[in-house]
Amino acid sequence: MFWGFDFSLRKGDMLPKGYGYVDNRTPELGIAVFPEYRGQGIGTHLFASICGQSSISLSVSANNPAVKLYDRFGFEVISRIDESLLMKRKRDYRQPI
Repeated sequence: MFWGFDFSLRKGDMLPKGYGYVDNRTPELGIAVFPEYRGQGIGTHLFASICGQSSISLSVSANNPAVKLYDRFGFEVISRIDESLLMKRKRDYRQPI
């Protein structure tokens, strides 16, 4: 069975502030926050909604401001190739989601 869904975050004026897509056949999740809404906690809210998975790894440019967000969620750099970081987080089942 295949499933997938798009999601977006809307606040106040109901205009989209960020978006993402996930399905059960692709081991990737994409999220983004529109530039004019960055720095307002929207990325944190989107990212928190997916961090209940058993483990998550991601790739990000070392100079991407989102690295600070990933650090706050307990991700650690496990390798670096040029300016690309591979980060991983394991869920702590003792903590609530």
